[in-house]
This record gives sequence, C-alpha cells and structure tokens, in this order.
Amino acid sequence: MRVGQRAKLKDEAGEVTIVDVLGKETLVVKDEHGFDKVLSVSSLIIIDEDNLFDEDVLERSGHLNMKPKDETKKSTPSFKQSTSKKRTVGERFVDLHDYALPEKYHRQLHLSKLEKALSYFEDALWEASNSSDHKLFLNHGIGEGILREEVRKRLKVRGYRYQDESYDNPGTTVVFLIDSV
Repeated sequence: MRVGQRAKLKDEAGEVTIVDVLGKETLVVKDEHGFDKVLSVSSLIIIDEDNLFDEDVLERSGHLNMKPKDETKKSTPSFKQSTSKKRTVGERFVDLHDYALPEKYHRQLHLSKLEKALSYFEDALWEASNSSDHKLFLNHGIGEGILREEVRKRLKVRGYRYQDESYDNPGTTVVFLIDSV
C-alpha cells in the first residue's frame, strides 16, 4: 500500500485515499468528505494498484523521499503523563477524547460524540472495577465541562469516590475503585 492509492472500506460504504503510512498495519486515509482517519490495513481493500499520485503531487505533499517512521519508538500517551508522581501497577488510564476512542466506538454512527465517550467510559469503568486495578484515571479534558459533569454524575450514582487531579493533570478525574461501592 502506498500514498495516493484508493481503497474501499470493508465494513462501511465509501472510498478513501491513502494519505500516510504510519507502520506495517496502520494508515492515515482521507475519505470522500475530506476527513482524515487512522485505519488498520486489514480494514481496506485496494481498488487498483496503478492509481498513484505523480511525483509532483508527492513532492508537494512532503511524501517524496520520505523516510519510514520508526516502528520501535514507543507510542506517546494521548495526554501528558505526570512528571511529579510516578504511576504504579493497579492504575488504569482512559482517554475519553473523541480522537482517542477505540475504532469500535467510532463505528456507532447513530451516537453523538458525547454518547460515544460515555459508552467507552462505562466499558472502561466496568473493566477496571472487575480487575485488580485500584485507581482509574479518566482524561475528559477541560473544555466546557459537559463530559466531566456527566461522568461524575454517573460515578456518584454508582457510589464511587473520585477527585479532580488538577494539581497533576488538569482535565482528569481520578476514580478510587478499591474502597468504593
């Protein structure tokens, strides 16, 4: 697969154009509406092998003579890790931003961004509470506070203790799982 090739989506209707190759299994594609998405190679079907951009287009987009990305490099977390406090075993981190949600939540087209984030939150809370984790860090961001308030309302109803982690990472709520419920 190369930059400029067209492909069809296996699970959805529509065509995409490959914009960037992030690794062996991950691509950035542009859909018909001009939106960029990160997809796995296995979710695409190449339409034709000869449909590549010419060198002028590749050079203008910065993809000509591009070096492959280092696949051994660690992926950076979607929010700034704490520098003042070390994280320990039993702590789970969940990023509720729309761009950080797993792909299966993006496929729920009938849900709003808020509903998708809350669905992911519910699954993460259930998974964390049924594991040996004792803290769950929920990165909901600062924004207008709609997601934060909805998350905290649901935590309160279920009897979980939580607090704002504003001293370390603004926009994050810490849920204490062991002594709750």
